[in-house]
Amino acid sequence: MLERASRHLLSANLFFGLLVATICVFLALWGPEQLLNPVLWLLPLASGLVYLAFRSHHMYLERLAGEERHREEVLRLHEDTLAALEAARRSEERYALAAAGSNDGLWDWDVATDALYCSGRWREMIGLDATAPIALLEQWLDHVVEDDRPGLLWALRSHVEGDRSHFEHEYRMRHVDGSTWWVLCRGIAVRDEAGRAIRMAGSQTDITEQRRIRDSLAQAAQHDPLTDLPNRTLFRELLQHAIRQNARQSAPGYAVLFIDLDDFKQVNDTYGHVVGDRFLAAIAGRLQAELRPGDSLARLGGDEFAVLVEDFDTHGAVVAIAERLQRALDEPIRISNQDLPASASIGIVVGTSSYHSVDAILRDADIAMYRAKAAGRGGHELFDPAMYASALSRLRIETELRRALEKNALTVFYQPIVQLPSSEICGVEALVRWERADGRVAQPLEFIPIAEETGLVVPLTYQVLREACHQVAAWQQMYERPLDLSVNISSRLFTRPEFIDQVEEAMAESGLLPGSLRLEIPESVLIDHSEVVDQHFQRLRNLQVAVHLDNFGSGYASLSCLQRYPVDALKLDKSFVARMGTANEGVGGAIVRLARELGMGLIAEGVETAAHVDQLRALDCPHAQGYLFSQPVTAGEMAPLLAAAAAATQPAA
Repeated sequence: MLERASRHLLSANLFFGLLVATICVFLALWGPEQLLNPVLWLLPLASGLVYLAFRSHHMYLERLAGEERHREEVLRLHEDTLAALEAARRSEERYALAAAGSNDGLWDWDVATDALYCSGRWREMIGLDATAPIALLEQWLDHVVEDDRPGLLWALRSHVEGDRSHFEHEYRMRHVDGSTWWVLCRGIAVRDEAGRAIRMAGSQTDITEQRRIRDSLAQAAQHDPLTDLPNRTLFRELLQHAIRQNARQSAPGYAVLFIDLDDFKQVNDTYGHVVGDRFLAAIAGRLQAELRPGDSLARLGGDEFAVLVEDFDTHGAVVAIAERLQRALDEPIRISNQDLPASASIGIVVGTSSYHSVDAILRDADIAMYRAKAAGRGGHELFDPAMYASALSRLRIETELRRALEKNALTVFYQPIVQLPSSEICGVEALVRWERADGRVAQPLEFIPIAEETGLVVPLTYQVLREACHQVAAWQQMYERPLDLSVNISSRLFTRPEFIDQVEEAMAESGLLPGSLRLEIPESVLIDHSEVVDQHFQRLRNLQVAVHLDNFGSGYASLSCLQRYPVDALKLDKSFVARMGTANEGVGGAIVRLARELGMGLIAEGVETAAHVDQLRALDCPHAQGYLFSQPVTAGEMAPLLAAAAAATQPAA
């Protein structure tokens, strides 16, 4: 308003200034006498009229301009309003499409009044129609599985009270058809200036399928797919929980039974892995059926199972469970019209407060299991600390033996085999000896069983075979006389595919005379590996390599085995030789006569006295070896014995 008044005053001043200037110009041009001219005095009047007309026209133009500006402003505001409405419509449309596309249910909760809004999709998730009364939080909770309500309320309360920055919770809802659905609920609170939650809104997503997949993956991650038993991972978790639960108790509160099936490898090798898997599944079913409620059976892998036993009174109760599990395997398992025998060795550890780790318990249970297996099939052993010390000793022996093999630090000794009745040396048996780091010579019984268990017997025997072949070949050339070589072969080695090739290579490299090599095998080879034995016997026959049955009479080889396989000679076990001259000497004599009837050679082991020699000569036993003739000696000590034998056989000059 002031700006317009100032503009008008300026216009009036300009007008009167112009009028005065006009009069002055008029007077200057026509002189002062024109003051009496009426035209001069009419000029201001006419000028005023002109000014008023001009001013009116100017104001009219200003009004028109103002109206145009107003119209443009109105049009702009109208367009802005339409744009805002369109944006709001599109936003609502995007929100509606997003909500529909996400298939989520929406909810809005007035925290102060407890009023609740739930969308149609929210109701649809649990089978309600659009008019179903869900207007209060309590009505929402009525459809939540009872066990899950406390967790949902805690999550809501934590966000409303500001303890958590957002609300997100998984829980189960009960469908009207009685089924259970998993949902994921998310939301955010609106707060007033004081930070109090006044409103909360969010969404609810059906995650039933995701939970099913997740649970399936968790099941697969913690269970054995073959038997559906807990696997090693889950068993370790269960055992760790038992350790924590019993850490402060003085009395034992849990025990572990470590179960290893006996000779399962033979089932796999003979019938294949499909039958082997069915065999394992059947074993798992039998063991599970014998457990008490609360005991946990797991498959740790391969043919190993474990049981976690809780709630027992005495160690005897745990042993009774082990015995019950072993009785469950007494009956053969029938698969594909085959009755497969089953047995298991079980190691038992009773948990005490001294145990703090799962690994320590499983280690001791494994030690006890191996002690049970060493004592024979189908046994069980309760762990004691002495077993751990023994296991450590065995581990040290294995480590040292492995290093000795790498450095070729084992020594081959030789024990003479003599003819009876002349006592002339006709061959030698190669025997391995091992001088340990402390200088003590370890006897075979100290390390050969460990070598058998660990597989080190394979490289060990190959070393002995190659060295002995070279040494005996050298003696054959040196003394220009036949000399047989006997080498012990384990059942593990005899059935290896490359074994015969290794024998042939050792003979070819050394130059050993054909027909000089004798391989001594245990009786178990004839019983456990008939198909492989047939093939290897034939190849050895082609190589002119004889096969001797070692320690005959101490095992389980039957007469049918001797008739089936082309065994060249029997080695009479030293226990029968020791009983000669007593009332129990009859078995040894029967074996000597059996060998003669079957056309086999015979070597009596463990001959230590002249009386033994007399008895063997009386039985017409052809060969013998033992301390009476010589103990095992080094190659350097053996050479003079062979030289003397060679000299004795030379014809007189």
